Amino acid sequence: MNLFLLETLRLYSPVPLIRRWTRTPVQLGDITVPEDTLVTIPIATIHRDREVWGDDAGEFRPERFDGGGGKSLSALLAFSMGPRACIGQNFAMVETKATVAAILQRFRLALSPDYVHAPTDVITLRPKYGMPMIVSGVDGL
Repeated sequence: MNLFLLETLRLYSPVPLIRRWTRTPVQLGDITVPEDTLVTIPIATIHRDREVWGDDAGEFRPERFDGGGGKSLSALLAFSMGPRACIGQNFAMVETKATVAAILQRFRLALSPDYVHAPTDVITLRPKYGMPMIVSGVDGL
């Protein structure tokens, strides 16, 4: 389930970008970003960058995080990184795993044929037209 969640966060990070002010000049490759500059970090773009994730960057492949993650985990910015990272990251991951496990033990879920894939950014990333689901009980419940 952890691989599934990490790959979901990579492709559909709740926050598509973050902004940070530089306190000192910062060298980014061949570019020097001056002090007191607002830098926008496009998480959604980085998470689909073929140079970072490979030619299949647009595909859902949870196994890309198997084996420790290495470079993949350092490029995953769903909760930001470093001293400004989300302090609720570990809690969010544990809570999500527990919730998904509880739901999957009790129900079978399928996307409705009425679903239209249209992610939209309204503070956080969400389905523009909702996510209609077909829910049925698991056999024996």
